Amino acid sequence: MTVQPTSSSTDVELFDERLHDHPSNHHEMPGPCASRSAEVVTASTSLSSPLLYPIEESKQEKIQKTILVVVASCSIFAYAGSFYGWGPMQLLLEQNGNFGTECITDDEIHKVCTEQTAALLNCRFVSQLTVLTGPLLGYLSDRCGGTTLTYLMGISTFCGLALLMAAVRFPGTVWDSILYLAFILMGLGSTAGGLLTVETGLLFRDQTGGTTSRAQSRVISLLNALFDAGAMTYLALWGLETVTSQDNVSSNANLIYILGGYLGVAVLCLTSYAWFFRQVAQNEYHYEDIIEERGDTSIQKINVGETLQGDGMDMGHKAAPGSATVMSSNDDVAVVDQTAPDIVRANLSPNQQLSRLSSPFDDVDENNQEDDVDQIHSDFSNSSFAGRVNSTAAATYIPISQRNVVEQLRSQAYVLLCVLFSFHMVSNVWTLTTARDFLKHLGDDDYGNRYLSIFTLMTPVSLIALPFEDVAIHKFGFAWALQGVNFLGILHGIVKVASTNLNVQILGFVIFSFFRCFLFAVTFSCLASFTSSNATGRAVGIMYVVSGAASFVNIGLANLAVEQMNGDFFIPNLIFVVLTIPMVYVVHIIGTVLERDNLSKAEPEAQSLVPIPDETDYGRASTDKSTNP
Repeated sequence: MTVQPTSSSTDVELFDERLHDHPSNHHEMPGPCASRSAEVVTASTSLSSPLLYPIEESKQEKIQKTILVVVASCSIFAYAGSFYGWGPMQLLLEQNGNFGTECITDDEIHKVCTEQTAALLNCRFVSQLTVLTGPLLGYLSDRCGGTTLTYLMGISTFCGLALLMAAVRFPGTVWDSILYLAFILMGLGSTAGGLLTVETGLLFRDQTGGTTSRAQSRVISLLNALFDAGAMTYLALWGLETVTSQDNVSSNANLIYILGGYLGVAVLCLTSYAWFFRQVAQNEYHYEDIIEERGDTSIQKINVGETLQGDGMDMGHKAAPGSATVMSSNDDVAVVDQTAPDIVRANLSPNQQLSRLSSPFDDVDENNQEDDVDQIHSDFSNSSFAGRVNSTAAATYIPISQRNVVEQLRSQAYVLLCVLFSFHMVSNVWTLTTARDFLKHLGDDDYGNRYLSIFTLMTPVSLIALPFEDVAIHKFGFAWALQGVNFLGILHGIVKVASTNLNVQILGFVIFSFFRCFLFAVTFSCLASFTSSNATGRAVGIMYVVSGAASFVNIGLANLAVEQMNGDFFIPNLIFVVLTIPMVYVVHIIGTVLERDNLSKAEPEAQSLVPIPDETDYGRASTDKSTNP
């Protein structure tokens, strides 16, 4: 908490300047992976944000951001989301003869057999375990920056596709086992790409001093919609192979050419993605320096030479002048020495203020300075004003983004958002996994799986939902946008349980595509709005892991429908509809918490809070500081 002085005399300004310039107050910045979370937000005795904003971007920087969105969209769609369109890839590998040696009889060798299909499905199941690396990749992103994830995504995808081409070139040999490693690497790249949908959006932060950026939420929404629609990529490869196949070309040569072109485009897209991500991140780092410099030169401040400590080591960051350091893991604020000098000077008479400026700094003597600082602290402790400051600070609510990483991940808003996302992800996975059997029970086999094909082709429809999602967020707020996720989930469930008409189910396919768009876009945009950038990566990773673990409940529900109800999915579908109703109340609580959090950010006291350094997180690389304020 910062208390504004009632006096702003020239003598006090001189005192501030000389104390700030004292040699004991200067510290060298740490190395490239210096703590991102330990970077102290400059808090001043003057709380006028217009001193720091706005910052006008150059034309070149705007062009770089535009190109970044383009290459990010191509990369996420074609190489991150594609991982989830397994069906067409399985068809390609079956036709190519991979794992054909698993077939038992001679008659089965030249056609797809059950053992071959099972072996290919095992590749899929094993590669899906890469989602468990979400928290680790999130920590890597928080520690060294999103640029690291772009490198990881590129390298994993390049190596995975190269191994896939080798396995396609030598089907039915020991090279078939390489498919496991190939899809594991591509799964790792896909997981990194999923995290980058949020990390890329964080680079489009608000330059006007606000807490929410429309461009930021739009980029996050767009990339998540493309991640969802990317499942069509393998279908496009399968269609291209079918159209271009020739009788005079060997069975696998055409597929190798197609995969080679796919790899070549990957090199172009992903290297461009990494380069432009790095450039834009450096621009954001530059703006942070400008903001800090403006804050240092335009306002009064005082620093007593004390540094924040983390893990028993001096991390080289000066405590924010004229500010209070958050010392509690709850919603309390403890006022420490950095605040004391401002409070004392505000309550001293002019003669007392002048007496503080007499001789201690004339010959920059460390002992004299320490004596003077001790005297200031003593004056503060004996001041009747100190009690009022501490009692007021104790009742101050700390915005979630200004807490340390652990406390952000334990906050009520994040825990409830994780619960909401996990439930709807379980429902989402259930629909995707059981679509074939659900439509079969309704008679889709009689139409040659026509409606299953329509369901698959409806995936890109989620892009149409983006304008509606954008209006929901920026006109009605995140709480109502999250209620939109619940509404679409309930509506889709009602269609599934209320009608056995396959034509009516097409309406359900459209609603489901809108549901998926809202689920990913709104959830991650909301997450980025109340967490700090040094916690966002881990937050997204944990949400993916929790939702993935919760999805195992679908195994029991599927066995219930198939084995005990003869393929009738009415009861499991009804269960999901009923369980969506409590999620309405969960969103109501989230909205209440976020409203309080946003109000606290608008209060003057909240602007002076200093985040606690996370002693296990030594931050982003100095070339990649894409913090969302």
